[in-house]
Amino acid sequence: MTAMKKVYIIADMPGCSGIRIAEQARWGSFPWRESRAFLAGDVNAAVEGAASAGIDEVVVLDAHTERGYSLPVELLDRRAICEPPNRDELLPGLDEDFMGVFIVGAHAMAGAQNAFLSHTVNHETWFRYKLAGRECGEIGMWGVYAGHYDVPVLLLTGDAAACREAEETIPGVELAAVKEAVAWDRARTVHPAEGAERIRAAAAAAVARAGKIEPCLIDMPNEAELEYNRTDSAEAAAALAGAERVGPRTVRRALESALDVREGF
Repeated sequence: MTAMKKVYIIADMPGCSGIRIAEQARWGSFPWRESRAFLAGDVNAAVEGAASAGIDEVVVLDAHTERGYSLPVELLDRRAICEPPNRDELLPGLDEDFMGVFIVGAHAMAGAQNAFLSHTVNHETWFRYKLAGRECGEIGMWGVYAGHYDVPVLLLTGDAAACREAEETIPGVELAAVKEAVAWDRARTVHPAEGAERIRAAAAAAVARAGKIEPCLIDMPNEAELEYNRTDSAEAAAALAGAERVGPRTVRRALESALDVREGF
């Protein structure tokens, strides 16, 4: 019996085509309600591209904020299976049965230049995150988490800065840039139909390259370090078991597994 070919999609909002001002990605705002359809459109294009290349099952994580509900299920391609975020598991439904991960709607890490809505996890509290001694953002965190299951990141879509970051972090990853920042809170975006066309083609190409892109792996045990924006955040994090305060705003934690990249922060 032939095993099912499965892809896991991480759906974020800042890097979606059609989204061009910060307010469109602010959870609960009126522009956000309209922009949920843009998110669904980019995800559907990735699903279509994957299916055209022979993928049997696609699981989609609604990853824009821990609240979820940014991805309107009623607008999703019916072949997609949608799951909510889970604070205790970065990618809750992922396991070794998946062929690869697609990151749709990505943004660059905190501090990235010429990047639309660049941040790492929480722009109000997180300033700089390091994993295994290397500064990274959500792209790197997702990649290493998936690497625990020996699953590679095959595709990333988002703004030009996110694509540059992915190219440096994940050699060989397929890319689809759909916008470019003109300021932190503003971007020039392609039409959503053009964005969908780019994503559809890139998704099919990504599946075709599966097996040629290596998973993101780091040696274990290792460590993660987070510099917060304020000292009170570091003080609270340092009070948790296993934490070491190494600076006024910085906390370091030992990692026994790649699944712990967000543990305790």
